[in-house]
Amino acid sequence: MSAKDFSELSLENTPATGDHIVGYKGTGGSGTERRFLLQTLANSISLMGSLATDTEQGMLSASTKVKLNTVVYNQTSAHTNIGLATSTLSGLLSAAEKILLTTLSTTNAYARSNHTGTQTASTISDLNTAIANSTQVSTNTASITAIQSQLSSFPSSLTQQNKGNVNGNIPWDADLGSSIKFTLTSSGTLQMPTNAIAGHTYMVLAKQDSTGGRTLSYATGYKFPSNTPLVISTATNDLTIIAFYYDGNDMFGVGSLGFTDTP
Repeated sequence: MSAKDFSELSLENTPATGDHIVGYKGTGGSGTERRFLLQTLANSISLMGSLATDTEQGMLSASTKVKLNTVVYNQTSAHTNIGLATSTLSGLLSAAEKILLTTLSTTNAYARSNHTGTQTASTISDLNTAIANSTQVSTNTASITAIQSQLSSFPSSLTQQNKGNVNGNIPWDADLGSSIKFTLTSSGTLQMPTNAIAGHTYMVLAKQDSTGGRTLSYATGYKFPSNTPLVISTATNDLTIIAFYYDGNDMFGVGSLGFTDTP
């Protein structure tokens, strides 16, 4: 068939159905070819005249075309039709949100200089480095360590060790308390304390038992005025209090005698 064959189609227009092919005046081609041409054009025109659906191709209605133009080209209407995104619903970004999103970066979000409020330390990228390099932090850490060292001796300085009834060698640990008390049931020898701290003072309370007459001697390292060892009270139930200053090597002591502890 030639191009002329297409020009010899005749159309009929009716108000109800529009244009339809009703005849073919051409003489070219066989009867079968002419019928095929008529059927093909009729199907195409019928398809073009139908509105598109969710599953079928077709024409757009005027109202659908307006809506499409509104959504695609008109941002104001697009906001109205689609809506802004919320914490639970998808949607459009506002202009302010778009600026914030463009400006915000991983570096800005986690940099210490941009951080305020409460945040897990591990999420602040340069926090640990800044702390490690801080002279002030190092100084404060050293000060805290020194204070802790001093505080470690405080509990013992507030604790009295009660040795109970003793005789013979009398050992004591200054780390368990800076003062001791004991009752002599026989003569005894006071040993040098272990774990004594230079510059600290220590107290000893020696008591006679109900018999009395017990003596107290001192191990090497104890010093008394005029190099004369202190003689404790020997009366029944008498108390002798001896104060010592430790210089890191020796215990320098002075005593007070004659206190009575009546049972």
